[in-house]
Amino acid sequence: MADFIVLRLTPAGPIDAAAFANDLAGLTINVYDASFANPKAGLPGDPTQPIGSATFAGTTIVQHINQAVATAVIPYAPPGPEYPVVNPRADLRIQFQRAGSPTIVDPDVYYNAPIYTPTGPDPAPDEYQNLADEDVSVFVTLPAALDPKIAGVDLPADGTLPSYDSLLNAINTVLEADPGTGQNLAKLIEEVQPLTPDQCRNIAYEIVWGTQPGLPPPPAPLQKMYTDPPNDGALSNENEQNRGQFEGQLTGYYATRNAKAEHLAKYVYALASAVWCEQQTQAATRALLGFPVNPSATPTLATVKDAEVILTGVPGPLGIDIPAQYFYVLGAQLPLQVTLSQRFAMACGADQQQNLTQLTGAVDDGVIVVPPSAAVNPAQAVRLLTTLSVPAASTTPECPVTSAAAVWNDFMRRRPLRPRTWPSTCTR
Repeated sequence: MADFIVLRLTPAGPIDAAAFANDLAGLTINVYDASFANPKAGLPGDPTQPIGSATFAGTTIVQHINQAVATAVIPYAPPGPEYPVVNPRADLRIQFQRAGSPTIVDPDVYYNAPIYTPTGPDPAPDEYQNLADEDVSVFVTLPAALDPKIAGVDLPADGTLPSYDSLLNAINTVLEADPGTGQNLAKLIEEVQPLTPDQCRNIAYEIVWGTQPGLPPPPAPLQKMYTDPPNDGALSNENEQNRGQFEGQLTGYYATRNAKAEHLAKYVYALASAVWCEQQTQAATRALLGFPVNPSATPTLATVKDAEVILTGVPGPLGIDIPAQYFYVLGAQLPLQVTLSQRFAMACGADQQQNLTQLTGAVDDGVIVVPPSAAVNPAQAVRLLTTLSVPAASTTPECPVTSAAAVWNDFMRRRPLRPRTWPSTCTR
């Protein structure tokens, strides 16, 4: 006898059946088991495969006749042990995919979702509508289909940072329209100037308000609510009551979304600053390199076992490139008042282990993916950050080099090392 996951889909608010059909068009739903072994299943960057899928085109998602409601029925086979042992139930994370649009992950995990076991034949698509509410595994709010030209970012409810890639895509979507002329974030920072906090706040508001529903409708004609007569201002007057209700709805409508935009502005500025910081690493001409003094030949009683040298680029930059993804994570919780140069200095001067802990946590949460745009893993990144913290008045000897990579490659040729994965702890 087969088991099924039954998802009942509804919109975020009342809409007509035709509009809901547009939201279902091209929809694929992937369901993951967020188990003890794979608690991050279904999050960006996690390789765990879904335990089942449903598609609108494949008739495993069916809209109810003339309704803004649909039902998805997905065959279920337990991927592993489940709690409780008797009548085990799955812990479901749900993904929504549409062609040409970014994947949306439901912010909730639906723990111990009931599994539907039909007493007769498996339900046919034209019978999904008749499945009783008590047979439903999860009631799910279906995200509205977005125009690819409209930016959108999910702010995780658990406080996790927004995904770097999704936020960057949203920022670039806004910049392509305003200021336009084919702009994107990296190009704008490199060719014009770094973004200011006010510009980042503007982008955040554009992102939030670009996907919001229309204004709340007045409960009565405006002329009746705001003209005396018929509204004499008495609390017992129905028009005055309607006016109070309408203004309360407007206040909530704006306050909720503006608060979300202010929250998002911090992350937009962190990402814009991170792109600028990466460009500073690419332009760096000085790096402080610490190294052991010929370990195999150093006597036990030697007083100097470590040394430092400042590598200086000749004739230009050293060829260092620390990806913006790492600067984004390290600066995402800083307030807007922290300047670009302060963020760069804080990232380079912070404790290596502290930086590594933040970066590995972001990888685990799916905020960034390793390796990002450049082949630099988190442990390498935190070491490179330390080398860029060069005191202005340092008396350390300087060594001109054509590139930092050339120094490293020469070191590797002289002292072969066994390959290893990047560690969870960091030592200098």
